[in-house]
Amino acid sequence: MNSKIVKTTISLTLVLVPAFFWQSVFSGQDEIKFVGAGKCKICHNKAEDGAQFDIWSKANHSNAFEVLGTPEAKETAKKMGIEDAQKSPKCLKCHSTVYNWTEQPVKNIEMKKDGSPRLTVEEGVSCESCHWAGSLYSPKKIMEDYEASVKAGMNQNPQESCVKCHNEESPGWNKEKYTLADGTKVGFDFAQAWEKIKHPNPKLVPIKAARKAADKK
Repeated sequence: MNSKIVKTTISLTLVLVPAFFWQSVFSGQDEIKFVGAGKCKICHNKAEDGAQFDIWSKANHSNAFEVLGTPEAKETAKKMGIEDAQKSPKCLKCHSTVYNWTEQPVKNIEMKKDGSPRLTVEEGVSCESCHWAGSLYSPKKIMEDYEASVKAGMNQNPQESCVKCHNEESPGWNKEKYTLADGTKVGFDFAQAWEKIKHPNPKLVPIKAARKAADKK
């Protein structure tokens, strides 16, 4: 088979399969809500559990919206005919979870008691871009059980999300950014990128390892 056809097929699969998956998860569920990183922090910032929120807040994803306001981003936006990158859906689809990889903001956001949204554009790329809408699995009785969380809809395959933005459509794409073990240069390599943002829960490491081994059988 022609190599270009193979590459195209693989690329489409990486982009479309997650979309079909989430459509099936959401079928018949109208009350699914994005809850924002602040709510995730309640349970996911304990040192003994890996301090996931703290790790995220110090990594590039949490600054994804802010970076759109830098001189470099403004110059790139200007070349693309975009007046304000921090207000452009073309930029926000990959720089804010609120846009969820599209050029339209999501409407199903959980509200606080004061009427303000729990998830905001300024939050950048946060938890639910990778793990999906928190209302699916954030209830305590579900979240305390890893398998139950996954069954409820928590995504544990972040690579599916990564490739939606880390691809040739990105203005900052560098096709030689990463070097593979065999010396090949590629624009994105999940294994290497993951090392920069990983935030494991020590208590879940053996559980995930057992689950991965079972999946291979």
